[in-house]
Amino acid sequence: MGFLKNFKSVLVSALLLGSVAIAASAVISLDEVNKKVEALIAPLNTDTTVLQFAFTRLAVDKVRATDFGFNAYVLKKGLKNDVELSAPAIEYSYGDGKNPTAKFDLALKFDVVKAFGHETINMFSESIEELALDTAKSFTQQYGAAVSITTNVLDKKTDANGNVSSVKMTLSARFDLSKLPATKPASEVELQSVDIEVLGNQSGFKVSVNAVLNPEYSRFASGNDGLKEYVEKLLSDDQDTYMELGQLLGFLDLLLTSLAEAEAQ
Repeated sequence: MGFLKNFKSVLVSALLLGSVAIAASAVISLDEVNKKVEALIAPLNTDTTVLQFAFTRLAVDKVRATDFGFNAYVLKKGLKNDVELSAPAIEYSYGDGKNPTAKFDLALKFDVVKAFGHETINMFSESIEELALDTAKSFTQQYGAAVSITTNVLDKKTDANGNVSSVKMTLSARFDLSKLPATKPASEVELQSVDIEVLGNQSGFKVSVNAVLNPEYSRFASGNDGLKEYVEKLLSDDQDTYMELGQLLGFLDLLLTSLAEAEAQ
């Protein structure tokens, strides 16, 4: 659950989009895959929505997805705001299997003051460190003493009127598998560590995430459902897989639409 579940949903959707051009044993052509992706997302582009997506790397072996990367861009035009969501680099690498990694950078641009107002921004910034820590703990409480979490507000700036203009903070979590509760086997833990940096200002947010995954996690094992299996389901025209992708895109559209229509009272 938590960070990796959300991140995995994005990664899974990326594989779903791109894998229509991939046979399990075929040589992967990024140009061919990206042409398929372009055709798939073309109907989603409208007068108020721009959606772009392209793979930069993609590799699958007999057991698992081993390496991939992609970038994405979404623009949602609203009556109150224009919202841009860009992901210049979302990447996963299995490597030698000892320390699989996942990382991504996201930028969400919109007029934050117009959407929420100075009062809300100021109030939120006062408790942002505590809120981030409480949220992280709620997602990791199942791991007990095996997880340690730290947060740190690195910088906070105010404008000439005393309103918060920017906040920069970090959140880090470390997982010690030797301290897991007896009811939680290491095969159910997705992460070894995760480092998150967030910069928020009056024109949007930037998020950078670097994670080291747990190689003992069950979805890496042969015979268990993982990213590779999602590819295979798509190739077999699995309707649940298509529905999952549609739900994710629908949620993303709803989120960006709500921001584009938000206006401070």
